[in-house]
Amino acid sequence: MTKRHWLHLLLVGSLAINLMAAGALSARWVQERRPEPPMAWSARELPPATRQQLQPVFEEARSTIAPLRRSLREQERDLREVLRREDIDLGALESALQSLRETSQAYQREMHRLALEVLPTLTPRERRMVMHRLMPDRGRPDQPRPQRPDMPPR
Repeated sequence: MTKRHWLHLLLVGSLAINLMAAGALSARWVQERRPEPPMAWSARELPPATRQQLQPVFEEARSTIAPLRRSLREQERDLREVLRREDIDLGALESALQSLRETSQAYQREMHRLALEVLPTLTPRERRMVMHRLMPDRGRPDQPRPQRPDMPPR
């Protein structure tokens, strides 16, 4: 083989290696960007062993809650479309709000069902940690809620 053939072979080999590396890195990036299961974010402060124990419960809830979350976003998009029109169709507005309310209630029911499954398994300290994530301004009664400067004092 001539020097030119070896150069082409090295170029093709280098290109193949670079494409494989780029594919592996992008696959890893896509996997890391996968949204967390429902309510898993509220357990971030919990000890690793507890989080690992709860992970299957959160993953199982994904199959029922994720479609509701998608539907909720679709209902919100539909409502925005109705509101963007030059003249608001009262029937379309009422229908969009009703659909949004029904989907929101179904989503809330599933989140509450998940909370009923998870919270009783935690220690009081762990429940306080989760509660702080779920209700940041109410989770720690020993700390005063921040006062916004544009609001009257409480």
